[in-house]
Amino acid sequence: MVSRLLCSTLWLAVLAGTITAATGWDQVTNLPPDTDVRLSLDQPKRRIKGRLVAADRDGITLTLKNGSSQTIRRADLRQVEAKGPIRRNAPLIGALVGAVLVGAIFSAERFDATPQAVLVLAAGGGAAGFGIGSAFRYRLVFER
Repeated sequence: MVSRLLCSTLWLAVLAGTITAATGWDQVTNLPPDTDVRLSLDQPKRRIKGRLVAADRDGITLTLKNGSSQTIRRADLRQVEAKGPIRRNAPLIGALVGAVLVGAIFSAERFDATPQAVLVLAAGGGAAGFGIGSAFRYRLVFER
C-alpha cells in the first residue's frame, strides 16, 4: 500500500514538472520584469541565465549575474525557460516530501527499523527529493 502511494506521488511530481502550457513568444513578452530566466541559444550552443529586463517581438534583454545587460535576438533563441514562484521552492518541497515519505515507509512495523535508522533513511529521502525538486526549477515558456 505504501509503495503504491510512493509511486503515485513520484509520478505526480514528475508529471507536474514536465507538463507545461502553450509555449509561444507571447508568453515571453508577458513575463514580469525581474523574472529569473534561462535562455538556450542555437549558435553557439550555450545557455545564459539572468533576470528579465524586457522582452518584445524582436528579442529579450537580461541583466546578467555580473550586473551587465545583454540583449538576445529572438531569431538566435532556441528556448526560454522561466523560474516561477512555486518552482523557486521546488527543492525544499521535494526534500520535505522525500523525507516524510521515506520516513513513513521505513517506520512501518514490517521493516523493524530503529529510530536512528529511520532518521538516516528519511534524510536520504530528503536529499533525493531535494535533487528531484531542483530539476524542476524552470518551466518552458518558449521553444522554437
